[in-house]
Amino acid sequence: MADQRERWGIVEVLSHSRHDWLNKLQLIKGHLSLKKYDRVKEIIDEIVMEAEQESKLCHLKMPKFAELLLTYNWEGSFLLLDYEVLGKVCDCSRIDAEIHRFTAALLCMMDQCVDQTAENHLTITVELTENQNVIRFFYDFNGILSDDDLLAKSLHEYSSEQIDVQVVHLDTYEFTIMAEEIR
Repeated sequence: MADQRERWGIVEVLSHSRHDWLNKLQLIKGHLSLKKYDRVKEIIDEIVMEAEQESKLCHLKMPKFAELLLTYNWEGSFLLLDYEVLGKVCDCSRIDAEIHRFTAALLCMMDQCVDQTAENHLTITVELTENQNVIRFFYDFNGILSDDDLLAKSLHEYSSEQIDVQVVHLDTYEFTIMAEEIR
């Protein structure tokens, strides 16, 4: 996964991005031809919300983490990744490398642990609390884990001086993990 990203040039990135946009336009075009105008409005609203989230993610000053999230679904994994940024955007550059390391390791482990025949979805939520200056990352999974014990063991063995990782809930069909900056 990481090797492919390191080889990507501007042309490949633009090609993936153009492909995503063409898919969205085809979806709109199809619903227009069926005269499903309410659905077209919903799709456009979804595209606007997605663009707003992408903008917030890019303004966190976490280029490694942002690149991982923005390009993950281009890899053809058995896991669909989605993300959201809640709260007022701030400079999170101090934990970029560590959150990237943790997230990449988690995604790699999940590639080994998810049931490849199931619909697996991971949502990463970045929660920024302005008054407390706290940054939290929530990893919420829905799908089927073929080896939840391996994932649990790996998470319990993870250590970092910058982030505290807590398994809030983990079973065969879902999990919630929270990573918080250590202050």
